[in-house]
Amino acid sequence: MHEGHRGRLLSKVVAGDKLYEHEYLEALLFAACPRRDVNGVAHSLVDRFGSLEGVLQADEAQLVSVRGVGVNIARYLMVLGKCLCGGSSCTSFACIKSTAQFRAFLTARAGVACGLELHMLDADGRVKRIARVADGISPFPSRKVVRAITAYRPYGVFAAHVVVGRAAPSREDDFAARELEDICNLGGVRLYDYCIAGEDGIFSYFVEDRVIGKPGGER
Repeated sequence: MHEGHRGRLLSKVVAGDKLYEHEYLEALLFAACPRRDVNGVAHSLVDRFGSLEGVLQADEAQLVSVRGVGVNIARYLMVLGKCLCGGSSCTSFACIKSTAQFRAFLTARAGVACGLELHMLDADGRVKRIARVADGISPFPSRKVVRAITAYRPYGVFAAHVVVGRAAPSREDDFAARELEDICNLGGVRLYDYCIAGEDGIFSYFVEDRVIGKPGGER
């Protein structure tokens, strides 16, 4: 009976049926409480905070004051609320207008795993997506890069190759930068810079005026 109720409610959500706010909240709570009946908790939360939006904007202390809500449920709802709020607000996105700002952005993200990341920017310089396309650059992940750029359709791209050791360009980096530039040109996307982030800092192809038309940066 309990499982049947969950199935019926989820089917309504998937079908786009009109539901009460406590029903939407109950469906969200299924993930946090896989086996528990959360209908009463959903009712109590909506009654306490007035709406689903009010529930997702409440803080931990307020949420746990509701009977049946523990720390895990409270934090789950807070994370949902912050994700929804942050994802819909343009002010939540970093704004990058230069390589210097991109370097600062990469430095602030210290600890990122080694690999190649594409930072997708809109026309105003906001980083709307960060696509991790490979754990390395050899062989160059052409198909993944094309898929990422096609899916996100950015105005411009900053690329970052995160490495262990020194941030020194290699022949593989030259090839990767050249391939990325070609893909961006074909897609009508601006490649702002290709950077290498290492333990000793960040190397910028743009700042160092490293030519990527030929292997090895040859002119």
